[in-house]
Amino acid sequence: MKKLAITLTIAILVLTALTACGKKAEPAAQDTTADVKTTENETVPEETPMLQETAAQAETVPDETVTEAAEEENTENATEAETPQSVEDIVALYNAAVNKVKPEAKQITRTYHHAKIPTETLELNSGIQKLGEAAIKQFVKDSDKAEVWTTRDDFNLGFPVGGTDYSSKMTPGMVKTATCTDNGDTYTVRIVLKNDAITNPGKGEGYAGVFNTVSASTFDDISIPTVTFEQVKINGVNGSITCTIDKASQRMTDITFAETDILDLSVKVAFSDLHAKMHLETGDHYAIVY
Repeated sequence: MKKLAITLTIAILVLTALTACGKKAEPAAQDTTADVKTTENETVPEETPMLQETAAQAETVPDETVTEAAEEENTENATEAETPQSVEDIVALYNAAVNKVKPEAKQITRTYHHAKIPTETLELNSGIQKLGEAAIKQFVKDSDKAEVWTTRDDFNLGFPVGGTDYSSKMTPGMVKTATCTDNGDTYTVRIVLKNDAITNPGKGEGYAGVFNTVSASTFDDISIPTVTFEQVKINGVNGSITCTIDKASQRMTDITFAETDILDLSVKVAFSDLHAKMHLETGDHYAIVY
């Protein structure tokens, strides 16, 4: 029973942490230069000034067809150039759009919250490994029940980054790959992050400035008799974001987050030392109305 209590304590602690917590620019159209052929009329006498003057004027008058085609090409290229392509520009577009959500949205619906700890990533003291796997199956479950939020307090609490009035402090240096696809009226932005370089990031740092992550401070706030956290190490990995941004308003209309927190915990329970390591994989989708 003591081993079972220890294992269930860890499962409950994880659940508590959970609740706290271009189209690439198409190559520019190749420059096309109209072949203007000068037809020499060998029968025209060189001494006819009127014809010579007319020919000279013809050479200086712009070809309206060529001019219109060039203007259309320049307009098309200018439109394509507006689609962000560099990591820096895509991150700037993303940050501007996602940080409009909390202050401007009328409703946010979290359509699902998925969470799992793959049993193959679980490491516990050998005597309770099987009990830990059983506890995970019992306590860590997905939720496909939609949650609808309509108040600013709910937005600030639930929408990433939770507990703040902003949603992203992403920097280009955090990004592994970024693409922006032009769909006509909308952009689809896809960002894959590098694994977080910061262990136990504070709010606004690294992954904790982009996702609703488990934080080390969460465990500081947990008070359970005979339980002491002697070491808490959390690292974020495999972060990714896919979202839709309206081009006209620059507002985000839906977004999907996915990331993994690697928890490495050293816990003293009563007179026993317990080490637990696990990967907590989460995924969330939000639909936004303005």
